[in-house]
Amino acid sequence: MIYNSCGDRHCPECAGGKRADWLEKTSTLLLPNVDYFQVVFTLPGELSRLALGNRKPIYDLLFRASWEALRETIEAEQGYRAATTMVLHTWNQKLEAHGHVHAVVPSGGPSLHKIGQWKQCWHKGRETSFHLVDASELRRNYRDRFIEGLRRL
Repeated sequence: MIYNSCGDRHCPECAGGKRADWLEKTSTLLLPNVDYFQVVFTLPGELSRLALGNRKPIYDLLFRASWEALRETIEAEQGYRAATTMVLHTWNQKLEAHGHVHAVVPSGGPSLHKIGQWKQCWHKGRETSFHLVDASELRRNYRDRFIEGLRRL
């Protein structure tokens, strides 16, 4: 942690240098000629205190509910095997507790129905638009999975 930093994400003394290293390492995972989406899953603000006192189970649940909702929604709507790289952030830019996961998701994947074929994502009824999945369906799926997991905890 760097105290009294300028806080600029481009500053090499603050986050810029670490971010550049992470981007360089992660870029080797990217597929050529494939677009990527960023999807963010957030804990409700009302659960911030609960998360601070129970970091491991709550953040494990955040990852699990996010991945399961994302995988299930992509497979149901798009018909391909989903993949993602996920990064946990526990604070916002004001250094307030704000747990959320950033997911980097490729715009296609191996078809679930035609073995050996790549399937590109598309949005039904909007062939000219480029969407990963129906956001309201993904949001509902994530919320339901998270609440179910929270009840079990």
